[in-house]
Amino acid sequence: MLARPMKILFAITDLSAESGGVASATACLAESLAARGHQVTIGTVENGGTHLDPHDVRVARFPRDGGARLSKSLQLKQFLWHQIPAHNVVQIQGVWQSPAHQAAAACKHFGIPYVVAPHGMLDEKSLAMGSRHLKRLSWKFVDGPMYQGARAVQCLSAAEQAASPWLAGLPVVQIGNGIDDKVFADMPPRGLFRAKYFQGAAAEGTPIVLFLSRIHPKKGLDRFLPEWPRILAACPAARLVIAGTGSAKDVAGIDQQILRLAIGGTVVKTGQLTGIAKWQAMRDADVFILPSHQEGFSMAITEAMAAGCPVVITKACNFDEVSTVGAGVVVPDNAMEQFADSVIELLKKPTASMGEAGRGFIQANYLWSKITDQMEALYRSMVPADEPEDS
Repeated sequence: MLARPMKILFAITDLSAESGGVASATACLAESLAARGHQVTIGTVENGGTHLDPHDVRVARFPRDGGARLSKSLQLKQFLWHQIPAHNVVQIQGVWQSPAHQAAAACKHFGIPYVVAPHGMLDEKSLAMGSRHLKRLSWKFVDGPMYQGARAVQCLSAAEQAASPWLAGLPVVQIGNGIDDKVFADMPPRGLFRAKYFQGAAAEGTPIVLFLSRIHPKKGLDRFLPEWPRILAACPAARLVIAGTGSAKDVAGIDQQILRLAIGGTVVKTGQLTGIAKWQAMRDADVFILPSHQEGFSMAITEAMAAGCPVVITKACNFDEVSTVGAGVVVPDNAMEQFADSVIELLKKPTASMGEAGRGFIQANYLWSKITDQMEALYRSMVPADEPEDS
C-alpha cells in the first residue's frame, strides 16, 4: 500500500534568488516533495528580487511591515495561523526573524509538529555578526523556546552542528541540501560561458577563477581581492569572474576596491547568474573560490563540485569533504596568502581528476532525490500513525 501524501508548509523570510542558498534549497526541496504527490505550501514575505516559484507548489507572499531586520508581516502571520492547522508538518527555515517565530507559535498552539533549520545562522561566527547581545536575549526568550519546541532541528552537516553550541541537547538530525537530479544529469557543454564573455583566442584559453555567490562581507571577497595581483603575477592570463549581487553598499565597496587595486581589466562582473547561465559559468571555470568567514551548507560549493569544477575554500565554509575526497583545497581561515597560492597551484596543473572526484561525491551523496528521501522519512515519522495524512 502506497503511503498517503502529506500536507507540508514551509515558512521562510525571503524566497528570492538574490537572498542566496537558503531560498534556493527551500524551493528545490518543496518542488521535489510536490513531485512525489505531497501538497506543499510556502509562506513568505515579499522582499523584492527575483521570485523563486517552484513547480506545483503554492507560494504565498505578503507585504512586509517595517524594516527587513525582523521582516514582520501581519498578513503572513494571519496566513500562517489560518493555514498551519490544516497541515501535517511545518518546516521553519532560519532563526531571529518574525516569520519563523509566528510559524512556531501557531504550530505550538495547534499541536502541529515542526522542524527548524538554522542554515548556519547559529554558527559561532554567525552569532558574532551583528548584535550578539540582542541575539542572546532573543535566544533566551523567543528563538531558544522555538528550537526547544521543535520535533527535529535540521543541521546541514556535522560541521554545522559542531559549530553551533546553542544546539546542545536538542533533537538534531543531519540532512544536507542537494542538486537537482535532472540538472546533474544534463549539464551544459563547456565553452558557452567563455563564448559569451570572452572573445577570440581568449575564449579558448583564458584561465577563469570564479566567485559565484552573494556579494556580502561574510563571503570574504574583499579579503581575497588584494591577493589577486599576486595570482596575476604567476598567471598573467587569468581572469576573475564575479557572479553575484548584493546590497548597493556592499556592491559599491567591492567596485571601489577593484578600482583602488587597479585590477579592473582582469575582472569580469556578470551580476546575478541563475538557471542555465549559472551552470555554464561553473562548467567553464578552472577554479571556483569561496573565501567565506562562515557558511552553514554552501550550495555554491556543492554546485561547483557537481559541475566538475575544482574548488578552493576556507575552513570556515564547513565543507571538509572537499579535501577528504580530493575535489579541491580547504585553506585555514584568515590565511589568504595560502588561499592565493592554492589558486595558483590549481591554475598551473591539470585538475580533471579533482573535478571528477567532486562530481562523483555529489552524485553519491547530494542529489535532491536522496535528500528528499531523508526529509520525507523525517516528516512521516512525525505524523501519528492514525492521522490521515491527506486530510
